[in-house]
Amino acid sequence: GGRPVSRVPLTLRYLATARPPRIPVLVRSGWVVAVRTTGAATLRAELRADAVTARRLGVPRGAVLARAVTGVRSAGDIRLRLRVPASLRRTVRRAGVARGSLVTRAVAGSDAVSRSTPVVLRR
Repeated sequence: GGRPVSRVPLTLRYLATARPPRIPVLVRSGWVVAVRTTGAATLRAELRADAVTARRLGVPRGAVLARAVTGVRSAGDIRLRLRVPASLRRTVRRAGVARGSLVTRAVAGSDAVSRSTPVVLRR
């Protein structure tokens, strides 16, 4: 046998804490979020509503207001564009302020890592 292969543990971090877009821009163009991973992984980012925002918009608590999914990407810097689903565009557009969290998850085989950050969207 040879030497054991040392694997770098999968990590995920946000590259820039860019201010979230205004609500009309999010609905129209989406939100580009840059992340860095240490390994090839499938990425999923979701903007989830908090309880107060969900109740005000009439959607379930934790509802996904915007989402981005990639196939397997190599390690390094990756840009994800979160888009609002067509079924929620009118609902999100009428929100004055929307609070929630940006949850990003990287999955590589049996290895998975997740990051979350609070977000406030304004009109």
